[in-house]
Amino acid sequence: SIEDDPAVARALREGLQREGYRVASCASAQQGIAYVQAHQPHLVLLDVRLPDLSGFDALRRLRGLGLKQPVLMLTVQSEEVDKVLGLELGADDYLAKPVRDARTPRQGSSLAAPQLR
Repeated sequence: SIEDDPAVARALREGLQREGYRVASCASAQQGIAYVQAHQPHLVLLDVRLPDLSGFDALRRLRGLGLKQPVLMLTVQSEEVDKVLGLELGADDYLAKPVRDARTPRQGSSLAAPQLR
């Protein structure tokens, strides 16, 4: 996950690990982009609000690098325009915070490749 809030990152990590996923967390967009390039994860959970870049800018960079992993955008915003923008930029789905970790593994598993488990 690319998420700067430690509590949210922990909830995501714990929820997904309980479902059998390997999870890495990055606290900034730059760190996350570098991680995705180096490790090619099967799924990217990307916060819209990050300290160094917006999640939208990070998504543009990921897609600009040719990275095709499914991206699940995370945000406290419920504005429809933000959701549409994320999807238009190449996000595969959108999840509003606070994260309900019971939903996240189901949503993530529907996007991730089967070999992730």
